[in-house]
Amino acid sequence: MRLTVEFQAYRTVSRLGRAELEIKGSRFLAQAFPVSSEEEAEEKIRVVRAHYSDATHNCSAYRLGRGANVIYRFDDDGEPAGTAGRPILQAIEGKGLTDVAVVVTRYFGGVKLGAGGLIRAYSAAASAALEDAVPVERYPQVELCVSVPYGYYGAVQDVVRKCGGSFLRTQFAEHVTLFLLIPVAMEAEFVRLVADATAGRAEIRR
Repeated sequence: MRLTVEFQAYRTVSRLGRAELEIKGSRFLAQAFPVSSEEEAEEKIRVVRAHYSDATHNCSAYRLGRGANVIYRFDDDGEPAGTAGRPILQAIEGKGLTDVAVVVTRYFGGVKLGAGGLIRAYSAAASAALEDAVPVERYPQVELCVSVPYGYYGAVQDVVRKCGGSFLRTQFAEHVTLFLLIPVAMEAEFVRLVADATAGRAEIRR
């Protein structure tokens, strides 16, 4: 059976990655960020540009989503067209990654690299930062909220672990309320197992 894109695993980065290259006197400082939206990607890029406002260029690219819902942007930031932003994007695509933004900051060293040299430099810097960001395989997840009587708290925790979910936070009041991330492909099974484990006394909502 072929899984739809909604359920398929995808590759992204697990943390901030950094790399630095020096080529003919020019310094290339690359940073790769995990991001979950266009707004977050644009904000990461804005922060880097503000921090390195004295740099010659702050070139960037990001890629989000999967399948027919992929969104990507790239920016040469004053470098010759096609020599910076697109090579950064191609480095992301070449590693099969999504939900990631990369910014490569350049301090000009006095020697022009030519179009080919720029493409190779930006591509190499982006690739190194992406590797440092530790690519990982993940599955699409849904956020669920589960409220149960205290006596079923441990049973629900066991079901979460069995389904490959993770805990965001827990509230303790009249009932225990767990805020969770559950793989989309396991949502129906999770709901069934929680109902069985709590004798139908759990309230589950998105």
